[in-house]
Amino acid sequence: MNRAPGTRPSGRPITGSRPSMRPGASQRPSSRPGFDRSIVLEGEIERLKIARAEDADVTAAMLVRLAETERLRVAAQKRCSDLEAELGQMRQRAAAAEARLEGTRMTMTSAVTMLEELERREEMAGSIRTRTLSQARATLKGQGQTAPPPPESPFDAAWELPPSGDSDPDRRR
Repeated sequence: MNRAPGTRPSGRPITGSRPSMRPGASQRPSSRPGFDRSIVLEGEIERLKIARAEDADVTAAMLVRLAETERLRVAAQKRCSDLEAELGQMRQRAAAAEARLEGTRMTMTSAVTMLEELERREEMAGSIRTRTLSQARATLKGQGQTAPPPPESPFDAAWELPPSGDSDPDRRR
């Protein structure tokens, strides 16, 4: 019998090592004590504890990132709602400014119309003033009668109408 020194004889026939039914398990002779197995199991337990701690660290880091992301999302939503409120105020202010601008445009148009009317009246007054001065000069010099000069504008033509109503064709007799 070929036995290793320090081993006991087994009651089983020696047929060599048996393959394990579990995949990845080391093939040991069944006659060895469970001491090596407990060391292997303790090493495996320690490796699993380290892996579990690493997984916990990774999970904790992910939870921190999730919390930070949620905080940023809430802050972004608040900023967005603040900006939307500010946009609403700006739109109201723009509408009010447009209304004021339209009022200013109407006022400017009215002012331009009044200025044009004032210029026209100033021209008419200047024309009348010139004609009056020329008539006064002619009268003072004794040159001719006080007959007015021909009208320069349709507004001055009223003095040419005869005093009777004969010239009005629409008037009933």
